Amino acid sequence: MLAALAVVVAVLPASAPAQAADDAGPWLDAGSLRPANGAAGPLSPALAAVRATGELRSNAFAPATAQQDPAGRVLVQVRVTDLTPATLAAVGAYGEVLVVAAPMRRVTMRVSPAALDGLAGLPQVQYADLVPAPLTAGPGLVGRAPGASAPLTRAGGPCTGSVVSEADQQLQAAAARAAVGVDGATVPIGVLSDSFDKATGTATRASDDVRRGDLPGPANPCGYRTAVRVVQETPDPSNASDEGRAMLQLIHDLAPGAPLLFASASGGEDVMARNIRALAKAGAKVIVDDISYLAEPFFQQGVVDQAIAEVTAAGVTYLSAAGNSNVVLGGRDVGSWETPRTRLTRCTTSGGRCVDFDPRGRGDWNNAFTVAPGGAVQVVAQWAQPLGKVTTDFDLVLVDAASNRAIGQTSSDSRRSQQPVDAFGWRNDGFAARKLKLVVLHNGGKAMPRLKVQFVRAAGVTKIEYSRSAGGNVVGPTIFGHNGGPATLSVGAVPYDNRNRVEPFSSRGPVTHYFAPARADGSPRLAAPQVTRAPQLAATDGTATSFFAEKQAGVWRFYGTSAAAPHAAAVAALLLQAQPDLTPREVREQLTATAARVGSAHPAAVGAGLADALAALTAPGPAHITRTLAGRGSATVQFTAPARVGVPALSSYGARCTSPHGATRQVDRAGDATTALRVTRLTTGVPYRCVVLTSNGKRTTASAPGALIVPTGTPGRPGKPAVSPVRRAIKVTVRGATNTGGLPATYRATCAPVGGGKTRARTGRATVLKVTRLSPSAVYRCSVQVRNALGTGPASPRSVKVRPRR
Repeated sequence: MLAALAVVVAVLPASAPAQAADDAGPWLDAGSLRPANGAAGPLSPALAAVRATGELRSNAFAPATAQQDPAGRVLVQVRVTDLTPATLAAVGAYGEVLVVAAPMRRVTMRVSPAALDGLAGLPQVQYADLVPAPLTAGPGLVGRAPGASAPLTRAGGPCTGSVVSEADQQLQAAAARAAVGVDGATVPIGVLSDSFDKATGTATRASDDVRRGDLPGPANPCGYRTAVRVVQETPDPSNASDEGRAMLQLIHDLAPGAPLLFASASGGEDVMARNIRALAKAGAKVIVDDISYLAEPFFQQGVVDQAIAEVTAAGVTYLSAAGNSNVVLGGRDVGSWETPRTRLTRCTTSGGRCVDFDPRGRGDWNNAFTVAPGGAVQVVAQWAQPLGKVTTDFDLVLVDAASNRAIGQTSSDSRRSQQPVDAFGWRNDGFAARKLKLVVLHNGGKAMPRLKVQFVRAAGVTKIEYSRSAGGNVVGPTIFGHNGGPATLSVGAVPYDNRNRVEPFSSRGPVTHYFAPARADGSPRLAAPQVTRAPQLAATDGTATSFFAEKQAGVWRFYGTSAAAPHAAAVAALLLQAQPDLTPREVREQLTATAARVGSAHPAAVGAGLADALAALTAPGPAHITRTLAGRGSATVQFTAPARVGVPALSSYGARCTSPHGATRQVDRAGDATTALRVTRLTTGVPYRCVVLTSNGKRTTASAPGALIVPTGTPGRPGKPAVSPVRRAIKVTVRGATNTGGLPATYRATCAPVGGGKTRARTGRATVLKVTRLSPSAVYRCSVQVRNALGTGPASPRSVKVRPRR
């Protein structure tokens, strides 16, 4: 399936007269489509092309979409029937095995094109595909106009490199080092990116950076003599940009004493997962990456997520760039389109079926969009079927809006690859804006699962037809894969010269999983969707480096969440040096609890806000709620003290309980011996979440919220009941405020004749009660009371007059 990730669509000259792009017809010219599902046999279409031509062909937009070493061997991912020694030996005879991923029953290896026939002939090989190069920031792919600020020097420091990241000031790292006396010296930091010192034509080499003080090493003039430990460098220089070295420079600026490690993540998801574990084994206490793979699952945890969960459980704090895939049009985030259940409509002149984008189900077979001259897009689609249990196949088709002819189409069969994903890249090399249609063509399978289509990178997109959430369809979230996984601290980007806004390209959350972590033969559906509110934090981007990635006004500037994430990792290292006993969860809580507001930016873009090193290191740590108990109109919050008290010492605790409607009650207690706080005057029957506030006189830190609780009490007063006559009886419906006091309740309806007489009543658990044995010659008014274990609430207002039927 990964072959689809390398598909490129050529630009055709505009010719045929324009036709409507947003109606059910006219339909796509079927004659411009290629036969569905590409090559047969175990080789993907892209790998079959390599076998046929003997060479790896690239495309204009992503010039290195797959990977090839200097010996001409291509990087291949092979799904096999088993992982017995015999199978591994048979597969290994055709190339160099790099990693075996047991959960997915996959082998990643380097194979010469001449050996592909033999590999494909093995009965143990189920499917083989090229491994694409990862997404990183990449020179020129992310950026904006130069800012007014010049590079800043490190305040209060005796020695600096040739350039210093502006994040040292914006994130208050320099102030934190001075106030607390830390530099990261006891906290090794590992970086995963494309390469460290393999790129050609860069303004500096790693040795230059060390000599100028921009990286540590024996020749560092500032005394930071421990060189970067390269656990694994990329073997493929054609894909190298040395983005990892730029990330290490940024870390060194903020945490200059931290020992630094690097491992390449360019070998595919399985190699990246292996190198995450390798960095942890090598001693990294903080790991950060800026990598994305388009095949990483949208709807469940992939192998990279699973490696992150493993090292996090062992005490490693893991951070990742949120991604650079957001698209803003008309002030709205429009980088993705998702439907909870796929609908199909006729789309081709031969009767083919495509996904209906119209939220009203009126049969619109495409999502039209416009790309400015020089603009480029990468589009990926995934559908909610677990890896290993894929029964539906879709192709992505790019259509010229003027002619309704396909100008590019993916060709893999997801039922063969067992990966529910397709993707392509395209660039507008013309001199005019180009109107296109995005089509998702159905190629088989009865299941119509949830489907998400995302512009992973979209430079120059000026219009998208379906750009609003409607009819259950959701437009906007663009974080995916491990970049927004549940164990990852995901980091968005804020520009170095404006701390009050988020970068428009910084990917937005949340991330929702529907299946258990990926396995070779499929994973069960979760009992409830798992929603991760990513990103959790933001940090600085656009800062100065010695060589990467865009030169603006004489300064090399590094834009993207790829720059923000290492800055946040450096702050985490400073915090861990100050308090080495913090767990990864506590590091996350401390960084998010002390983050600064980013203007009016939404949490889906910046999480808790901009990292603040000084606040994180000097504020008290978060307390930990152990239990929240509901009482009569109250909540008792039990908690344990924070791991650190901050600077100055702890002065007080508080508890704050908030209802879903924003109603808040708070209590404060002086002293540091408190382990429980009672918040009173809460509304009974209304749910609340409570947090513990820890203060040291200068800063206050909130704990993670406790469990949802509902304070108890006697029931409230219902509203005026609705009444309707029946034969010799009245049906009474409880309505209005039916607050039961947070406990199981019964209802009592009482009907009294107007002018006096015998009153009748009925009690039950239902909110519709039938009061019987009433006289049809009398007129009644009824009221309702609610009773629970603590007592009976006040009676409702009396109903309108009603006469029972005869």
